[in-house]
Amino acid sequence: MNLTNIHKQKDLEWKLFYENITRSKLFAKIVILFEAILILRNVLFANQVFNIHFIMYVILLVSSVIMLVFILRFEKGDIYDETRCKKYQKGLHILVSIFLLWGAVMTLIDQQGYGHVMAFVVNAMCVSILFYTSKRSFFQLFSIPVIVLIGGLPFFQASQPVMIGHYVNLSVFLFFCWLASKIIYTSYYKIFSDQVLIEESNKKLAENMSENSRINLQLNEAVEQLKRLSTIDELSQIPNRRGFDEYIQKYIGLSNKSQQLSILMIDIDGFKLYNDYYGHVAGDRIIRDV
Repeated sequence: MNLTNIHKQKDLEWKLFYENITRSKLFAKIVILFEAILILRNVLFANQVFNIHFIMYVILLVSSVIMLVFILRFEKGDIYDETRCKKYQKGLHILVSIFLLWGAVMTLIDQQGYGHVMAFVVNAMCVSILFYTSKRSFFQLFSIPVIVLIGGLPFFQASQPVMIGHYVNLSVFLFFCWLASKIIYTSYYKIFSDQVLIEESNKKLAENMSENSRINLQLNEAVEQLKRLSTIDELSQIPNRRGFDEYIQKYIGLSNKSQQLSILMIDIDGFKLYNDYYGHVAGDRIIRDV
């Protein structure tokens, strides 16, 4: 991987982090709303208010509030501080892992009643779709919750056929979660790479246009300088024969009107004798003075 690709990968990681922060903020608000409804339902309609489900709902509600406060604190600080961003990135991963772990524990609790795995499935699906994660991050987020769920099923599910069915269904589901996460991440990476290429192309195009403008300006200056050198006598710094011809062509030759032209010739008397006696340097000075 060359240096450009390393910088591109690093920029992608930070962009993914900022996107995940924004998505996590919305996600935390939704979870808080749903858990508040479930807690209220449990208080109003359950025979036993403070049961295990009530406690789990409160735990997830508190975790979501912590996540929301965590994100709001990040947004109020310096979001461009790399050290600070790394700390908050790790914190966000921990909070998401807790959310998945909650789903795994809730699924184990449900084995004694409902016997389904929906709590973990819904959480896993939300994380796979809502969060941009690389393959490495995906396994980091899911490893502990999956180990807890798979290792705990034999202790909570008494029916072996049901347990085997859960293992099969969870394996298939987790594979598709990983596949969906990979597709979303790859698509985002491609879009990001295309944007980087477009920005680099636009930057190079702007630089080339600026360079072309500078070259054209220098070329025009060189043309003007060359034109001046070709029409001005180097010694006397007055128009030479070419300059005279251009002047006549411009002001006399292109006119349709009848005009009169006067030409005055000036001769320096005794210049050759002066030039031979005093030298060419003195003669050149005389020409410039005249």
